[in-house]
Amino acid sequence: MPKNSLILAGVLSCIFGFVVGLSRAETEGNSAAPPGNAIDQAVAKPFRVESIRGKVVWYAEGLKSQFGITTVDEAADRVLAVATPDGELIPIVEDLRGRAFRSDERLREMDVELRVRRYAGTPAVQIVRVYEWRDGKKFQVDYWCDVCAIIMFETGPCSCCQDHNRLRQRPVESP
Repeated sequence: MPKNSLILAGVLSCIFGFVVGLSRAETEGNSAAPPGNAIDQAVAKPFRVESIRGKVVWYAEGLKSQFGITTVDEAADRVLAVATPDGELIPIVEDLRGRAFRSDERLREMDVELRVRRYAGTPAVQIVRVYEWRDGKKFQVDYWCDVCAIIMFETGPCSCCQDHNRLRQRPVESP
């Protein structure tokens, strides 16, 4: 087999494995370890998957506006949280998907629905998928490289070609 064919076969195999892994990781009631290092996988706990609507804010800002709690200045932009319409303030785990809300202010301006993992014993949630609600319509939100046709979960250079990716919002068809 020619060298280029072997390389292409390897790349396709990696992409297939990644997509299958993402599909399995979002399954309801899955107790498999979330993506991460070996330590994360060794201590993974069961979780439930749910959807949360609201707006992502800085936790300190949410504490002040919703509860009148003032924090020290350096806490202003440390932790992100979902402020729900019913007044709940839910901290977000800042992994790859959670960090997107730190690095891209546009996401914090959206009315979002977050598909999250909720683990027993912690109030924080881990983001699995991001949707925006706009004009009564739901859009799936991610980042896209037009050159490589690769989905990414935060703004910045493409992991392949290093060209800058773009925020992508695709309509979600209702059943």
